[in-house]
Amino acid sequence: MAGAVIVEGDFDAVPEIARAQERTLVLGQVVFDHLGTVEDFATLFPETATRFLSVNGQRMPTIGCVRARCSAGVCCTPVTRTPSSLDSKATALHAIAYDGIALPRVDRQETMVMAPGQRADVLVQASAPGAYVLAGLPYDSGYPSPTGPMARVVVEGAPQR
Repeated sequence: MAGAVIVEGDFDAVPEIARAQERTLVLGQVVFDHLGTVEDFATLFPETATRFLSVNGQRMPTIGCVRARCSAGVCCTPVTRTPSSLDSKATALHAIAYDGIALPRVDRQETMVMAPGQRADVLVQASAPGAYVLAGLPYDSGYPSPTGPMARVVVEGAPQR
């Protein structure tokens, strides 16, 4: 079982953030054995077990944003670190808080590494309406991490100024 805890307050007075459409994304890894059976965390599984990445419990969901800027509260529930990117040539990731603690300034990033149980508040700014891919990137945890597309983000409408 996985979920997100939403804490509001710190950024409610910032107009650009208050106007942004919010999306909550819970990144996870689903572990399964050689028979294709999904394992639960009560089962002892090796770190090298096959995994796939999920967003809000789904494999490759489509997430819609109405304007070319939206915010995402991202929580991570995998058992390993998961670096991710969102078509960095066409979008910008702006971290504004980690684990509910506001950053002193906006931190623009090409990619983000999310640790198990970590939370990040991120403003996502697309350069234009269109479809973008949120992808898991390789990470050396001593064994191969799952990689590849996690979700399709569709941005519609005129950019918010």
